[in-house]
Amino acid sequence: MHISDRILMLFEQRNITPYKVSKETGISESAFSNWKASPTSKIKSDTIITIAHYLGESCDYLLLGKNKSSEEDREARALLPYKELIDAYKNADKKSRNLARAALDLPPEK
Repeated sequence: MHISDRILMLFEQRNITPYKVSKETGISESAFSNWKASPTSKIKSDTIITIAHYLGESCDYLLLGKNKSSEEDREARALLPYKELIDAYKNADKKSRNLARAALDLPPEK
């Protein structure tokens, strides 16, 4: 399978249009049309990186079809910016956790 096939397959699976990807990444929509007409593995590295970031996939998966990120992995990566906050919550005493829960309109811990 060509790299372009894998990328276009991911777009289709996620109901993402090439038009939307083009608008959000700056990659020309004609590139996607060309890939569909003539599948290729000759795609610039910066384009692969941009698409991998956009899709939340690894470059390895786009290039090789291996190590596809699981939904769990993507969710974990999405939480990385909040790791410090999550750790602070986990290490806080019960009173502090309940104050945080109250601020978020959550019921207190029992």
